[in-house]
Amino acid sequence: MSVMRAFVVIVVVLLASGWAGEDAKAVKVLAQARQALGGEARLAQVQGLTATGQSMRMMPDGGHIGELRLDVQWPDRMLRTDASHGPGSEATFVMLRGLAGETLLRKSKILNGGPGHRMSQPPLIGGSDATALRHARDELTRLAIALLLTPPTSAGVQAAYGGVAESPDGKADVVVFTGANGFAARVFVEVSSHKPLMMTWRDFDPRIFVILPGSPPGAVSAPGTAPVEVTWYLEDYRAASGLQLPHRISRSVSGTPDEEWTIKAFAINPAFKADAFTDR
Repeated sequence: MSVMRAFVVIVVVLLASGWAGEDAKAVKVLAQARQALGGEARLAQVQGLTATGQSMRMMPDGGHIGELRLDVQWPDRMLRTDASHGPGSEATFVMLRGLAGETLLRKSKILNGGPGHRMSQPPLIGGSDATALRHARDELTRLAIALLLTPPTSAGVQAAYGGVAESPDGKADVVVFTGANGFAARVFVEVSSHKPLMMTWRDFDPRIFVILPGSPPGAVSAPGTAPVEVTWYLEDYRAASGLQLPHRISRSVSGTPDEEWTIKAFAINPAFKADAFTDR
């Protein structure tokens, strides 16, 4: 995996706004986009997926590359597994985060560790179990929107047309998704390819730092509780089981590059084991 690239800053100018009477436009934009991703029939068949690859996380002592696995089963199961190695160490640092229905999944562990190896527990996003669980549900819904433009029916999400955005590279239609408990996200769909380019929303700071051997003092930080602007950039669309899916997903927080996923493989509707969604 290459060094994390600089994020492209897109300056957005809404040329038209349409909350009232514009839902038909949102329906048209989403229909074109779903067709570009593989078509309504194939997207409707996706009940879950597994994505495997690498993640690059920016930390106070530099960028850290790790192995990434993301297991998702809509409408209410998700587990993200991050595994990384400390400098010059054979130990594997594993962090598990997600949800299984009403259960929040949150655990860290060290494999093949020795004296001096320590790892912080994944912090609670928002500071409480209830808030962290809501945050995980929202993330699961955002994944469905970003990858498939098809939120789970149970999420009760509605879409409205938000206008046209311009950047030096072209134009994008903006679709605004809203739902219960303040859920909101904007998706930018490229006018020419009809594929999602990016998603933005405001939420708790999602950044998580962990202690690795050799890390300097102050390398551990818990997410803040003040809302911040979070952006996913969706790139490198390639075929996966008849769908077009982004194989590079980058995240910035308050305009600062934070994390990049390089997906090596997607498995659509895998047969999950009975214990797949546990913080084992």
